[in-house]
Amino acid sequence: MTSGMDSILLKGGTIIDGTGAAPRQGDVLISGANITDIGSFTAPAHARVVDCHGLAVAPGFIDSHSHSDLQVLEGRSEKTAQGVTAEVVGNCGFSPYPTPPDLQLLHNFANGIFCGGDAWGWTDAKAYLDRAQHSNTTVFSLIGHGSMRIARVGDRLGPLAEPDLDWMEQTLANAFDEGACGFSTGLMYSPGASAPAAELERLCRVVSRHGKIYSTHMRDYGDHLIEAVDEQLDLARRTGCRLQISHFQAVGEGNWNKQAVALEKIENAAAKGVDVGFDCYPYIAGSTVMTQLLPQWALEDGIDGMLARLADRGERKKIAVETESGLAQGWHNVFVSSVGSQENHGLVGQTNRPHSGRAWTYQRARAQPE
Repeated sequence: MTSGMDSILLKGGTIIDGTGAAPRQGDVLISGANITDIGSFTAPAHARVVDCHGLAVAPGFIDSHSHSDLQVLEGRSEKTAQGVTAEVVGNCGFSPYPTPPDLQLLHNFANGIFCGGDAWGWTDAKAYLDRAQHSNTTVFSLIGHGSMRIARVGDRLGPLAEPDLDWMEQTLANAFDEGACGFSTGLMYSPGASAPAAELERLCRVVSRHGKIYSTHMRDYGDHLIEAVDEQLDLARRTGCRLQISHFQAVGEGNWNKQAVALEKIENAAAKGVDVGFDCYPYIAGSTVMTQLLPQWALEDGIDGMLARLADRGERKKIAVETESGLAQGWHNVFVSSVGSQENHGLVGQTNRPHSGRAWTYQRARAQPE
């Protein structure tokens, strides 16, 4: 036991050590930045004693799927107040770097997820991570596939030309050299949804060569959950990369029986040597931007392209048909938590049911009655 002026004794708490061992009551002595003893003992001279009776004493939690890319730079305390001491940001293909020549393109792409303004953006992983060094939590950043595509080709959808793929491979490798912990995709979001398997394979081979991790928001979690899992497992087999399936779930009551099938596929792949894991959240709702509910072809050319299509009666009808048929969870389970304009603030708290003779889905974007 040590007895320095910098010692802190956490006295009498319920120790949950993270090993799976049963909780036990005891004391934890911290000297400087290190835990130096665990047991039951008298406080050393000059140690600060914290009475932890009735409290849990545990290692800091790792928030392995966060979208706090901008909030970690603001000195905020919400996460640490919950015991979170480390966060993985850059998930689902969204990262605040690299930046395109027109910064507004990246803001249009990511602000719905980041809750950001118009003054953020970093050229590369190093610039961002340098800023994140002073965060209240330890920040691990994935570089987002969608952000890379936006930086290189803007809102363009579909397969990319060879020089563009070369650029993405080099940008990914550079990000790893600068400290990015891995690579993420958002394959239900435009432009990532338009990326062919060959593009993902090339990038995942870079992940494998650098010993990093590939985290994916898959192409589907509803009617095509099994096909989406198969795609990602095949990608990991072919490239040898470490695979993390983000927020694993089966969306829509009609698909709940597919979860066991998908889990079995993951377990079988792991048993055969695929380095695969998944995370999930302990509640029965998800959160995303409303544009994810639309067919992603409607987002080519970005927000302006989407609004132009919604303003066209024929295009709007086509979008409506595909949107309605693509919602495994049903409109009655879609809940609006926030909007971007004061004009539409009255929609907050509503579910997506048609009302007042108006096509609710598209009224949010264009205030266009059908």
